[in-house]
Amino acid sequence: MTLGRFVQLSILAFCLCQTADAAKHKRNCKNFEFAATGDFDYANPLDPGYLTTWQHTQTVNIIEDINRSKAKFTLGVGDSGNSSPKNQEYIDKKKREVFDLFKRPFITTLGDNDWSQTRSIAPPYYTQLQTLEASRVTYFSGNKSLGQKKMKVARQKKYPENQRFVYRGIVFATFHTIGEYDLIIPIDGVPSQEVIEAEYIARRDANLEWIRKAFACARKIDAKGIVFCTQADHWYRDTLTPSFHNGYVNQYKKYPVDTSDRSNFQSYYELMRDESLQFGDVEFEDVFVSNAIGYQPRPVGGKPVLVIYGDSHRFTMDSPIIYPPGGWLGENESGQWDAFQAWDMPNYLEIQVLGSPRQGWVKIKVDFDDPQLFSMGRGPIPRTR
Repeated sequence: MTLGRFVQLSILAFCLCQTADAAKHKRNCKNFEFAATGDFDYANPLDPGYLTTWQHTQTVNIIEDINRSKAKFTLGVGDSGNSSPKNQEYIDKKKREVFDLFKRPFITTLGDNDWSQTRSIAPPYYTQLQTLEASRVTYFSGNKSLGQKKMKVARQKKYPENQRFVYRGIVFATFHTIGEYDLIIPIDGVPSQEVIEAEYIARRDANLEWIRKAFACARKIDAKGIVFCTQADHWYRDTLTPSFHNGYVNQYKKYPVDTSDRSNFQSYYELMRDESLQFGDVEFEDVFVSNAIGYQPRPVGGKPVLVIYGDSHRFTMDSPIIYPPGGWLGENESGQWDAFQAWDMPNYLEIQVLGSPRQGWVKIKVDFDDPQLFSMGRGPIPRTR
């Protein structure tokens, strides 16, 4: 082969490679939609009229609306049913029937109603932890999602409900936090406080590691954004006036397992803040606040981080994590003292889905031409008959 011929073939191979890369990039950057739902079907399947209750009928209609939409898949925040005493094997059968109504992939986590505050009233008599293990076997075995059309997912060892997948250049991951302080609710003294705290700490540490790995995956593939899905409402808004604790807005559900003055969700706030600051090209600009405070660095830019959750059954959208963590105190331009000041995280957003009795679903659009990447709105109000 002559040198000229070799050069020609090399150029051709390079052009073909560039064309293939461009085609792959175009496929990965094609806009799409996905859905999020959960906290639904709170009717008791043990009731004789379960199939005709408005809660179950509305749940079926929600899924049918999603099936008719353009959503490529659905994320579930858990709590797929109420916490009434259960015949666990029958409940699992009924839940699976509901999940199988999704025509496209359904990727869900678990909530407190699913295991941590319920018990069996018929053989096998599962405790809360036995219910959790049974759910892991029933819903989270193998490497495929739920739904009629399935999707491959990666699972965390020992915590298979923690899942991860990549779709068109965006990383999606679930992590397992539950309402009610993120703790098991003892029933008739079972389990013991020692067991409750040990389960919480082990699951928390596994969750934090899984979140770190999701961000590491996103950085490795140069992801356009990252989406998390969990059950617990880490924030509580019972007033229109913002309150502050440990540098976070409207923190609630403090419980002395982490430490005596920290919320059980504090570790998640800190990790999400730190990882979000490292995700994408977050920069800092010095902004003059006041004569008393002077200039303060304000974070700007970064790649979008979206967290989807349920638990409190309200459709909300917020950016609750702030920077710097402790904020600052000082005099404002009017010469008055402000109690607290801080910046919102520029690339961090949370949305909460609707829940029973206001069941519904959220439509999330992904637009690669939009620097914010994600936009969302409520799906159609589901019918109850």
